[in-house]
Amino acid sequence: MKRLLLALALAVAAATPGRAADPEVLRVLEEAGILGKWALDCSRPASDENAWETIAVDPGDGEIRAVEDHAEWESVYRIVGARRVDARDVAMDLIWESGEDTPPMQVIYRHEEGRQKTWWSKDETGAVLIEDGKLVADGSENPWFSRCPG
Repeated sequence: MKRLLLALALAVAAATPGRAADPEVLRVLEEAGILGKWALDCSRPASDENAWETIAVDPGDGEIRAVEDHAEWESVYRIVGARRVDARDVAMDLIWESGEDTPPMQVIYRHEEGRQKTWWSKDETGAVLIEDGKLVADGSENPWFSRCPG
């Protein structure tokens, strides 16, 4: 079912004319080493306890997407902005491809030593969800994702 939903999301995006990744966004993500497959544990499949994330250029429409895969559900975001904050951090503007017209959410990914995590995020309503690598709701540490082969 989730693969069908992803296929539909990509098909809808591909059918939308005139959209393609901003070359500057792609350059920032490439230079920062953010593109690729990431997981909490690359040796295990996606699950509620072992999230995977793929950040890549969609060959169908040229957009850059972040796909979070939790086996039972997934979220697809279009990356519409990116800039380096410093040597470790990349700020991005993401639009959730839910079928609704939503403003971008903002995130900062911290990338170091072949791993990354969301260091800060603010949703489309302006609520801060993650700050200094911790979930605002309960103070728990946001986990690191490792780069996976492929």
